Amino acid sequence: MASPRDYKNTIIPNWCPGCGDYGIQNAISAVCAKKGWANEDITLISGIGRVLVLMLTRNILAMQLLYCLCSMLPIPVILWYTHKNYPWIDHHAKPDYSAVSQKNSVLMHQLSSVIFNNTDMVLLSYFCNFQLVSVYSIYNMFFVQIIFVMNLFLNSISFRMGQIFHTDRERFLGLFDLCETLYLAFVAFCYTMTAAFLLPVIRIYTSGIQDTNYIDAFLLLLFALKAVLESGKSIYHQAVQFEGAFQQTRWHALVEMAINLTVTLLGIQFFGIYGCLFGTLAALLCRTVLVFRYTYRNILHQRMARPALKWGCDLGLMVLILRIVGIQSRPELSLPGVIGVALLHMIWIGAAFVGVAFLFDHDLLHKLRTLRSSIRS
Repeated sequence: MASPRDYKNTIIPNWCPGCGDYGIQNAISAVCAKKGWANEDITLISGIGRVLVLMLTRNILAMQLLYCLCSMLPIPVILWYTHKNYPWIDHHAKPDYSAVSQKNSVLMHQLSSVIFNNTDMVLLSYFCNFQLVSVYSIYNMFFVQIIFVMNLFLNSISFRMGQIFHTDRERFLGLFDLCETLYLAFVAFCYTMTAAFLLPVIRIYTSGIQDTNYIDAFLLLLFALKAVLESGKSIYHQAVQFEGAFQQTRWHALVEMAINLTVTLLGIQFFGIYGCLFGTLAALLCRTVLVFRYTYRNILHQRMARPALKWGCDLGLMVLILRIVGIQSRPELSLPGVIGVALLHMIWIGAAFVGVAFLFDHDLLHKLRTLRSSIRS
């Protein structure tokens, strides 16, 4: 009897993070195995409308023209809906160009971010091989999902925090200190759990693939440190956005990009896939220090000792917990077993990070209620 693995090869796709295609692929493989269909009898077609036009007309231009027309159809509907439901909008008003006066600096931030986010994959593909690209993609796929969750947390409060920043600076300082305490503890907790229990998930996910080794504890640790820095600095970037200090901080982005390219190019020659992560970590560490320093010196105008101690305590606790729990593939556990063990450890690990948060805010529960009412009001 066929199994779902019979409908997969050694090439692991790298779809957009969070789109669910991986789950769809697994579901299709399971159905094919249950039905007993042969591989040569199965065809998956994407973009059925364009495929049909191409079959009927044999004309690529006609196919693309139809796709273009279909893409333009919603435009008049959107215009009609806007005029009907938002009559107060003046479509002939002169643009406020002062609102986009820092567009070049913002563009610089975005371009450097695009280069930074793609450096590892491009250089791995050029200097190494696609097996290492596949390994990198697997680890990156899981961590991208968690980074997405971190961003959800910040984005959920950014609008209200931005309003308070411009209307009540003293109140903002107190809320920012509380958010920083909770957010850094949350980041450290999430990536501690990920570093401790992701390896067995990867082992199960890549089982049956023999072309390369996907189980690498050191690589997982590097990815976890990378994610901690990437998520941790986001709260300070949010403060920079509230201030509108894009021009003052654009050199941060350029320095980060330069360090990433330089160290990665050198590191990949000697350390392969680890060299990519060394370059990324060096760049992220520099960017985190720069934006952290700018936020406290130029925006909040506060001393940096207390927030630096938060970082130290959370990272120290993360290292201690990983030393206790270990980073192992746990070959004796199935996926339900991994989930069960992770849930058990989650209780005491979560309590440990909550304890660290209480060290910095003894009245944490009262402040949480205040934060909740501030965000809702």
